[in-house]
Amino acid sequence: MVINGEIITEELMKLKMLEVGLPAYMAPGIWRYLEHHISPGSFLAAILSNDFMGAVRRADYANSLCLREWASFLYNDLPFDCHGSRRKYLEWLAERDID
Repeated sequence: MVINGEIITEELMKLKMLEVGLPAYMAPGIWRYLEHHISPGSFLAAILSNDFMGAVRRADYANSLCLREWASFLYNDLPFDCHGSRRKYLEWLAERDID
């Protein structure tokens, strides 16, 4: 996958997340969403949809401590068209190839 002109692998995504202080166990969900357009869990869906209240309600302890880091990661490290509103989130999921 290419993000911001850089080839990103699942392992590189995990390293980027760790660098900004995000839990490494969240990397597979983000990767499946980005690469395969597969719906993530409810916390990531809220984060990607820009639903702050939903994200706070659904966050586990580790993620509740790093909401600021999530915002920075989304803004700086993910494609603009995959997050920021419910519409963008649903459109990204709709691009999934189903064979």
